Amino acid sequence: MDRGELRDEVGEAKRYRLVVDARMIDASGIGRYLRAALEALVREDIELVLLGEAEAIRRSCPAIVARVLEFRLSIYDPREHVALARLVPDCEVFFSPHVTTTRLKVRARKRVLTVHDAYHLSSASNFGLLKRWYSRFVYSSALKTSDVVMTVSEFTKEELAREYPDHAQRIRVVPNFVDRKLFYPDSEAPRSIEGDYLLFVGNLKPHKNIGIALEAVQLLEAEGKGLRIAVAGADRGFIHGLGGELVRLRKEKLLVFIGQPKDAELRRLYSHARALVFPSLYEGFGYPPLEAMACGCPVVCSNIPALRETCGSAASFRDPRSAADFARGIAEVLEDSLSRDSMIEAGRRRAASFSKDGFTAAIRSVVWGFLTEELRSYSR
Repeated sequence: MDRGELRDEVGEAKRYRLVVDARMIDASGIGRYLRAALEALVREDIELVLLGEAEAIRRSCPAIVARVLEFRLSIYDPREHVALARLVPDCEVFFSPHVTTTRLKVRARKRVLTVHDAYHLSSASNFGLLKRWYSRFVYSSALKTSDVVMTVSEFTKEELAREYPDHAQRIRVVPNFVDRKLFYPDSEAPRSIEGDYLLFVGNLKPHKNIGIALEAVQLLEAEGKGLRIAVAGADRGFIHGLGGELVRLRKEKLLVFIGQPKDAELRRLYSHARALVFPSLYEGFGYPPLEAMACGCPVVCSNIPALRETCGSAASFRDPRSAADFARGIAEVLEDSLSRDSMIEAGRRRAASFSKDGFTAAIRSVVWGFLTEELRSYSR
């Protein structure tokens, strides 16, 4: 294989070349996944080539030695279909850690894709006709051209298999993990918010369903519970229809916006919160509930398939369409100390079962499997 002029940092040719689309390296959920995947896949005989913004990559992964090819198009930009075909150099494996690819031929022997959720294909997305058509085109292109498709949950695998049965045999589940070096009980750290509060972690996209959490807090306030809700996540740029309500609740001091906290701050927020309230209508996996559990924070979340799979029996599952049901779940966590202690202990065990070691071993078996003759049959 012609390696062209690409070399590693010390100028030595490597045996294999792995090319990774790293445009989302500094994002929250996918960024965390990507950074862990790169740590897992670094190997002495592999030349790592990352597509993305050099500054963001160096900032997010300072210890990773890699060649960076500047690639600034946003994901889902229609121009990426042509740009990727031109930019991906000769390699053994091209790995995309999110749903973006090209139907055009790339200079890779094998292509590996990760699908975190099938939200864009679901009824929860509420997209217009054009955006829904383009989403289906992107997903179908990605699955058609990939030798292996990794999903983070059985639920997402089943969603994709139902939509694209011809490609179902190439889907493998590699669950996400909780980094126990970042998320652990930290109640001795200084509090970010005084008094009792509930925590909502996520952006304000409609399917995150923050309105139910806000209604539940107001119901509890009417009962004299004296709680506020803290929102950790992006609070701008989304259509949620709650503008006036958010302003009113902030004025009444029932709502606190944290913005997008760093990991240490998020750990403290989980550790001091009375409970995580997670009323999402759709998830592919659900990072925040597991992070909360690792920090000793009880979880009251939606009774939806992905969260049942992720949380097991360690959460209080509630109807995401009912603020009253969420309020009842929160009240039970607050008032029943035995139940609360039991949930905290079950949550810690559940979070521990999603280990980084397990993730590392699984992703290596998929991606590195293409680099040896012994495992070349993996995608067939």
